[in-house]
Parts: sequence; C-alpha cells; structure tokens
Amino acid sequence: MQSVLRPGDWFIDIGANHGSYSLLASKLVGRAGYVTSVEANPEIAACLRKSMQLNCDGYSSVIECALGDRSGTISFHFNPIGSGSGSLQASQVERGGLATDVRLATFDEVIPWRESAAERILVKCDVEGAEHAVFRGAEAFLREKRPTLVFECNPAGVAAAGSSLQDVLQFLSDVGYTQFCDSRDFPRRTPRGELDVERMGDFVALGRGCEPS
Repeated sequence: MQSVLRPGDWFIDIGANHGSYSLLASKLVGRAGYVTSVEANPEIAACLRKSMQLNCDGYSSVIECALGDRSGTISFHFNPIGSGSGSLQASQVERGGLATDVRLATFDEVIPWRESAAERILVKCDVEGAEHAVFRGAEAFLREKRPTLVFECNPAGVAAAGSSLQDVLQFLSDVGYTQFCDSRDFPRRTPRGELDVERMGDFVALGRGCEPS
C-alpha cells in the first residue's frame, strides 16, 4: 500500500474489519483522496464508522453489507469472542460461531464508482474465500476502471464458496488483467500459471496507473 498509494488516490477496503488498512490508506491518499470501507458485520461496521470519523482527516465512507454476485439477504457467520473472522460460509468460522442476516449486494450496485474522477484506484479484498463472487459482482467496474487488486489467497475458503483460486485468476484475466504478483515478492511480476494457489497469502493484480513507485 505504501509503495502504490499516493495523494488523491481512491482506496476501497472490502472486508475492512476494524479498518487497519482503511486508516493507513487515509494517511496515504490524504485530503485529496478517498477511502471506502465495506464491512458486513453490523457491530464491527459501527465501530469502524466511529473510528474513521475520529481518525480520518480526509474523505471516507463505510458501507455496511456483504458483497457478492447478486442482491438480497444472506447469513453472515462470525465468532462472538474474536472479531478477526467472519464469513458467508459457516465452515470457515470456529465452532461456537453465531450467524446474523445481513444485506447482500453487488459492488457495481452499491459503490458509486461511475461518479469518481480518481485515476488511480487500489482495492483490498479479504472476504474469507468469497473473492470470486465479489469480483463477478464488480465486473463492470473492473473492466472500465482496471484498479489494482490486493486479494487474499485462501484455498479452503474459496473451495467452501464453491470456487477455486484458478477460477478467480481466470476471471481476472478475462476482464483484462495481465500482470500478477505474489505479495511476498511484490513488486516482481509472476506469471499467472506460476502463482502458488495452495498456500495462504495474498496476490496482487496490477491495474491501470498503479505501478509501484
């Protein structure tokens, strides 16, 4: 984030949790930039909203919903003891987890990206395996704006959601992404077929105008 984000950029934090990345980004994009945080857990979203109001000097917004490839209502599973895990798949939450119904929407529906004049956009997506559905619901945005994406590589989570990391990477290729990085080696490019999809970690899909400085 520190090597990519610059003043005036737009940072979109999908699966923001308490907002650690949102708050860091707010300092990097400055008053000329914008931060959009998306969090499905209602209690954490309320904390995040207050935290951004207290700690972010620039422009920011918090959207309380789960993102996917359709609209409606869906069960969100979470551990009531810790706030670090939450998922649309019950199997991805430790035993004793609770569930609550939350709004489900597509990125293209709830994020006002067509109104943004930002030329450089960085999206962080950490949704415990639901990344494929999130990206499908953002297809128009990805094709038109081509933001840089930082997204979690969670083989078990993606499988629980009925997809695979190969499917995610193929979709991104289909909408126009050609350059990928493993976060461990960033900013060195890695051919898509050589990315290690069997480990937990993060991948980067390099977008328009977001080459690291």
